[in-house]
Parts: sequence; C-alpha cells; structure tokens
Amino acid sequence: MKPQLEVLNIHELLTTTFPKLEYLIEPQLLSPGGSLIIYGKRETGKSWLSIDLAFALSQGQPWLIFPTKQCKVWIVQVEQPMIQYHDRLLNYSTQHFGYVNGNLPHDYLKITTDLSFKLQNVFDFSILKQAIEIHRPDVIILDNMYRVVNVYEPQQTVDFLSFLSCMQQEFECAWILNHHPR
Repeated sequence: MKPQLEVLNIHELLTTTFPKLEYLIEPQLLSPGGSLIIYGKRETGKSWLSIDLAFALSQGQPWLIFPTKQCKVWIVQVEQPMIQYHDRLLNYSTQHFGYVNGNLPHDYLKITTDLSFKLQNVFDFSILKQAIEIHRPDVIILDNMYRVVNVYEPQQTVDFLSFLSCMQQEFECAWILNHHPR
C-alpha cells in the first residue's frame, strides 16, 4: 500500500520549524538537492557559464553577482574530446586564477569527459550512481543533456528525471543541466 501524502494547511506549514537551509548559490538560486537548467541555442556560452560556475562553487567565490558556498563540484562533460576540454579549462583557469600547477583546490572540482556516456538504461544509471557514491559531489554539472538523454523518447526523459530526483533525495546533490535544442 502506498503511503499517504502529507497535506498541511498554510498555517501548519508556516509555523513548522525547519533547520536553516544553506543555499549553494544565493539568493535561493540553488540548494542542496536542487536543480538548475542552463538552456539556450548552440554556441551561446552555456558551457563557459558552467565552467565559470563550477570554479566559483569549488572555491566559494561569488558567481556573477551571486554569493556561493564552497562545495564539491563534478563536471560530467560529454561534448568535447578530453584534449579540447583540457585546453578550455587550462585557458580559463590561467586567465582567471593565474593557474600554476597545484594552486587550485583540486579536491573540490572533478571532471569527467566521456563522449560515449549515455543515461538510457538501468546499467547506465548504475554507473553514474556508483560514481556519485564514491566521489560524493555536492553539485553535478551535466554538459550537455541532449547528448546523454534522447529527449524525443518520452520514456527516456521520464527515466532520466526520475533518476535525477532519486539522486537528489539520496545524496542531496544538486544538478546543473546544460541543454540546447538539436
């Protein structure tokens, strides 16, 4: 038998005391277990925006005009070969942080580049879940969603969103999804 849904009236909800929620991006833009979608046409800077956000979160530095809380970030990048993404990150980190080998908080920012990575079946989901269990990121940036999930197959989209919701609940990890129309 399914558990019943808890239904509160407005007074009950507003008088309930909850622990203080510390947002990863203020003011209330991204919470632990939350999600954010960066959507736009191709070649409009979504990946650069995500890189900038990843570096800001991994160092607890402001992003654009928004304060952030330092947290562990994992970029799962599926659009560019490793060598090309390496050059992109090296140029970014050198220009913005004067990167010299080892002067960035390397435990807070991890990268996966895999052009063949998909989330289309239980096996694929189990691989990603295992990596989440091992590395325990606070934020996962998926760049780019259209390469991982066939959004034109409704069941794949439903399965992906269900998996995302389960990971948010189980690990309190936030998701940032880059997406653009094909």
